Amino acid sequence: MNLAGIVAFVQTTSFFLPDKIGTCPPDPFWCKVPGRDLCSIDYDCPGVQKCCYFKCRKVCKDPLGIVHRSINTL
Repeated sequence: MNLAGIVAFVQTTSFFLPDKIGTCPPDPFWCKVPGRDLCSIDYDCPGVQKCCYFKCRKVCKDPLGIVHRSINTL
């Protein structure tokens, strides 16, 4: 498979990925012109973060309703 085929495969498979759990935080901003998006889908974001519209562009944000827990090791 060449590079164009790989890119096409990745673009089409992203439509089949379910959204990550949680809800994007509200966006209180009103924009005349959208900014440059930093993500396209939830899976562009690390961990549990979601791709959310915030401050006139899409960015990775921690979702509402998700509790982050860390495991401490000795």
